[in-house]
Amino acid sequence: SELLVHNGCVRLDQVRRERLSKNELFEMLRVEGISHLGQVRQAFLEPSGKLSVIRWEPSRPGLTVLPQCCHGEGLNEDRDQRWLCCEECGATDQVRNAGETRCVICGNTSFAVARRDRDDSEDRFVVESAL
Repeated sequence: SELLVHNGCVRLDQVRRERLSKNELFEMLRVEGISHLGQVRQAFLEPSGKLSVIRWEPSRPGLTVLPQCCHGEGLNEDRDQRWLCCEECGATDQVRNAGETRCVICGNTSFAVARRDRDDSEDRFVVESAL
């Protein structure tokens, strides 16, 4: 088994090594009922080609895995303005400094507002290392 998502963060090197695109990984997560990476503690690509997902309970803020056309439509989730996600790897951090422009995990410079499940408390999330 290959670890593709750890603590809500996509392991881009491993995804590439498995010859998957990020969109293909996100499709596999959606099939498992995942709408954002904050719901995923770990996701493994099994030898069979199927994805096994271990969920966070409760979920945390994270990057949406929905197609651009469907962001937030009819889902039980909200945008959480206090959290930002790297649009490349999904690394999530609280909004602290507008001058921080690079993801500490992958170096990407594009960020999105995190999604979180509506029934989750706003103040109980602790960001764990994505490494």
